[in-house]
Amino acid sequence: MGLALIGCSDDDGGEPAIDFVQLEGSRLVKVQTVGLAAFGPINPHTAIPAHAVAAFGEPSSVDRRGEVCRRSWSDLGLTIDFAGPPDPCGPEGRVEEIRLRGPRAVEAGWRTAEGIRPGMPVSAALRRYPDARRAGGELILVEGPATAGSREIVTVLAVETAAGTVTGMTFPIAE
Repeated sequence: MGLALIGCSDDDGGEPAIDFVQLEGSRLVKVQTVGLAAFGPINPHTAIPAHAVAAFGEPSSVDRRGEVCRRSWSDLGLTIDFAGPPDPCGPEGRVEEIRLRGPRAVEAGWRTAEGIRPGMPVSAALRRYPDARRAGGELILVEGPATAGSREIVTVLAVETAAGTVTGMTFPIAE
């Protein structure tokens, strides 16, 4: 059973808004100012490594980096960092951050419901998010409210850019 979500796909070609259903194999990302609602067929707030494997297949690499377990699917241009005790690479790891990068992410067809995707012109992303701001080497498109007990605004969607093109997308998962 899929998760029904309504979104728009107003791509550069002037495509009309469309309804969609979050199905198995989906490459659609649902971004909200309160956080990431859906990433393909998984819920990033409740997903464990087994959910990611069921959705995207076995990762091409698994690399523990301290308290983080990085799982990558090179054929999808996808990397998911899992964290959490007792073992971030264990079955109870929780999603900490999701990244899409490079030509494989473009080929896989990843996109947000609002039409942001790797490979698109930065100018098109800025038309959708005119209040975006630069922070370091990233362009912050969507920010959410501060987490409990903090005044720091939480990034929901940041993109990397080069030569006027979106080259990567990062989705930090706030606790």
